[in-house]
Amino acid sequence: MHLDRLISPRAFLWALRATWVALAVLLWQAINDATDGRTSAAGAAGAVAWGVTVAVVVVALVVPSALSLTVVRILVPAAVPAAVLTLAFDSGAAWGVAALAVALVAAFVALSAEAGEALVQGSAYGDEQRFPLRPPAALLLPMALTWLIWCAAILAGVVLLCAR
Repeated sequence: MHLDRLISPRAFLWALRATWVALAVLLWQAINDATDGRTSAAGAAGAVAWGVTVAVVVVALVVPSALSLTVVRILVPAAVPAAVLTLAFDSGAAWGVAALAVALVAAFVALSAEAGEALVQGSAYGDEQRFPLRPPAALLLPMALTWLIWCAAILAGVVLLCAR
């Protein structure tokens, strides 16, 4: 088997699907452990937020398209700071560290060019080959800052709901 067939865009998409399923379970358990000492309403807020995130990303990974690429590249990397928050709020060390490790792998795969190519190829017609374009270098910093602000605001809202 050739190396280019082994590391194909489809392989990256399947790797992303597998890591997302593993991350869904690991981060759910870490969130559950981190909110264990609080009221059931606080734990439910974190569980519902994570459940909605998992469901949206699962749909995006099952139905690949250009819109799916946007959803995946916004939500999957957001699992990294969420895993860090579970560690900060005293989830079990094993669950928190495992969730962080898998979240880092999932974010790396989601941001790869191969995963992007596989997702946008879902919108192609017949034998058409689609390739995502790279953003201009001047936009990388504003894009990263915008994502950081968005992610911090959403995670802060969930943490504030959990903390009442």
